[in-house]
Amino acid sequence: MKTEEEAYILGRAYATLVLRELDEPSLRIAVGGDKEATSQTAKEALIKGMTETGLAVLDLGLVSTPTFYYTVAANRYHGGVMVTGRLMTDCKIVRKEAELMTAESGWDELHEIMQKNLFAPEVAEAQIASVSHLPNIVDTQMMQQGAIALSEHGLRPMKIIIDTGNGMGGPELQELFKRVQKVQVTWLDTANTDTVQKMVPDEKADFGIAVDSDGDQLVFFDERGNSVAHEVIAECIKKFEPIYAGAFLGHHLFKFEHGTFESPVLLVIRFIQYISSTKGPVSALPIGLQIPDAPRVSPVPTPFSVINKTPYRFHAVWTKRSPLDYVWYLAIALFAIFVVFASNRFSM
Repeated sequence: MKTEEEAYILGRAYATLVLRELDEPSLRIAVGGDKEATSQTAKEALIKGMTETGLAVLDLGLVSTPTFYYTVAANRYHGGVMVTGRLMTDCKIVRKEAELMTAESGWDELHEIMQKNLFAPEVAEAQIASVSHLPNIVDTQMMQQGAIALSEHGLRPMKIIIDTGNGMGGPELQELFKRVQKVQVTWLDTANTDTVQKMVPDEKADFGIAVDSDGDQLVFFDERGNSVAHEVIAECIKKFEPIYAGAFLGHHLFKFEHGTFESPVLLVIRFIQYISSTKGPVSALPIGLQIPDAPRVSPVPTPFSVINKTPYRFHAVWTKRSPLDYVWYLAIALFAIFVVFASNRFSM
């Protein structure tokens, strides 16, 4: 089955579920897509499935996943779908406040609709729902998330290298740095982290950032080109941002009044402000600090088979472990065995 066919089926099922659950006269559902090769055709098929089932759609165009979350939450939409090139394994389906749909909050029903062919009837051609477009999303997001944060703390001059991977994280960060006078940014559009790691020390930059294709996951590199653990980044952000909610694998979440989700704009601003306040290099940041658990759940895999096995370019970064990590893992395992053994002895 092709990606477009699966996207159409998903659109039909999603519209069926939403129309069944929400008996409201004017539902507002958003659909966005990233720059992956298959995203545009998949998004068009998804929207076709929705509208032919009678669900009106707001097409956000090309957006990052955090911008999609922001748009759904800040505008109080009823939900939406973010399409990536790995649609069937990495699309994000959300409820109100950009809350990710889970097995308990809709995925099981969605799966059942597709498995048992329980779709709502297709509407007549004259009743096909409309598709509208929402302009200037990034500008609005910058005004709400970026401008206020920038006015709160001073910045020292520094040099940064940012690799957007030719993805959707680029436009937002580029818009941010139009407003930042003291920071010099070198922009890259490669598809791997090796280039950033090499260029940061070669160009004597203060640090580097690599962004994934849909803009919701960032990797930071110190002035030596070494990756910085997300625990360390999190501890820095906490000192400057009271709404910081936690992190997991490069996803840094913020608890806004309208929802909890990633904000690369706010993350980068706060990190620069923290580095400015310390006046030391990034490599000198403290390590081994505790961070809060992220309240957001990971997207639930869709019920389709994996059809697009595009290698995830950050996989190698996240799977690197130092020998000390394995010592900790062994210590935890031994402690767990001791607890089980001790509890069994006392229960005898």
